[in-house]
Amino acid sequence: MRGQQQTAAAQAFLKTLTTPTHPLHEEIMNRRDELVNQMLKMVRSWAVDARKMVEEVTQQENIREIVWVESDVRVRTARIGGRDWRDRAEMVNMSEVYEWLYQEDPTVVIATDGSLREDITAWGGAVWREGRLCFEWSAAKERRSSSFRAESEALKDALFWIGHNTDRSDKVVILTDSLSLVSKMESGVVRENWLEVIRRVEASVTVCYIPGHSGLKWNEKAYKLAGSAQPIGMLVRTPSDVLADIKRKVRDGEKEDQRKSWSVERLEERGRHYGEGACVPERGRRRAMFNQLELGVLTRRSLQNACRVSGTSISLIPGEILEK
Repeated sequence: MRGQQQTAAAQAFLKTLTTPTHPLHEEIMNRRDELVNQMLKMVRSWAVDARKMVEEVTQQENIREIVWVESDVRVRTARIGGRDWRDRAEMVNMSEVYEWLYQEDPTVVIATDGSLREDITAWGGAVWREGRLCFEWSAAKERRSSSFRAESEALKDALFWIGHNTDRSDKVVILTDSLSLVSKMESGVVRENWLEVIRRVEASVTVCYIPGHSGLKWNEKAYKLAGSAQPIGMLVRTPSDVLADIKRKVRDGEKEDQRKSWSVERLEERGRHYGEGACVPERGRRRAMFNQLELGVLTRRSLQNACRVSGTSISLIPGEILEK
C-alpha cells in the first residue's frame, strides 16, 4: 500500500509539473513549495516528498510531456501483414511487400526502427531512392524510454530527411514495424514538435506498418542500424518514462522487503526460490494452497476449510499458523 501511495503522489506531481493550467504548476515548476498558501500544508508536504522521489530518477527540469495534436496536414497510413508473418517463409513475406510497393510505385522508400538496450534508447533508418540505398542514419541517447518513443523519434528523423531531400514530384513510403505508432497516426494526430517538419514536406507521404522480425530486408536494415547506435547526450524524459522508473524502484524495494520476510527464509530452508509461486498456472485459492505446500505450513483458514469438508471442528488462536 505504501508503494502505491508513493507512486500515486509521484504521478500527481508529474501531472502538475507538465500541465501549465494546473493551479499549482508555477509553484512546482519554480520550486516555490515553501510559498504555497499555509492552508495547503498537506499539499506542500506532498509536493516535497513527491519531488524527492522524482528527482531520484531525474531532475524535474529534464522532464517534458510529449503532446499529440491534430494536424492540418494529413499523412496517409497503411498496413501490410501481421505478427503471424514471423511464422511464414521470408520469401513469401517479401513478395507481398514487393507487390504492394509495385502498386504504390514510390520514388523513395524509408525504413525506420527503434531499439531499447539496457539504459539506452536508440533509433535509426535507411533510405532507398529508385531501389538503391542512398542514405542511412542512427542515433541514441542515454536513459531508457519506451519502444513507442524510440519509433516516434525515428519517424521524426525520416520526416526531417524528406522535408530537405524531396519535392512535389516524389512519392515516399515510410515502413515501420510499430503498429501502435501507425494506429496513433490513423486517428489524425501527430506529435506537436512534428508540425513544423511536416509543413516543410512537399512530397506525398505514406506511413505503412510492416511486421518486424519477419525477414523483410527494409526492417532488418533499420533494426541493425538502431541496434548499433552509440549514445550521445541524455534523453529528455517524459512523465511516463519517469513514472515507469519510479514503479520499478518501488517494486524492487518491495521485493527486497519481502525477501527479508519469514516466508522467504522458510522457502530457502526447503530449497525453493522466491517468486516460484507466480509461475504456476493455478490462481486464487489453488495457488494459495500450492504456496502453503511449498512453505510447509497451513494457515488457519485452510485448516478450517479442511475441517469443514471433513465434518470435524477445531479452534485456533486467530492468525496462528501450524507447521506440518
